[in-house]
Amino acid sequence: MSRIAFSIVFSIIIGFITGNFLDKKLGTSPLLLIIGTIFGIMAAFKNLYDNTKKDREK
Repeated sequence: MSRIAFSIVFSIIIGFITGNFLDKKLGTSPLLLIIGTIFGIMAAFKNLYDNTKKDREK
């Protein structure tokens, strides 16, 4: 259970940090922050789906 929670939080944080970094570097605030966060959320749902599928197969 903690593996799933960690992967969700980690994915969203990485997307947020990456978007924020690129916004500061390129001066496109807040466009890349929003895009990075959305990609992080999408990655979190994919991880959730993959982990749930793996747990059901056991």
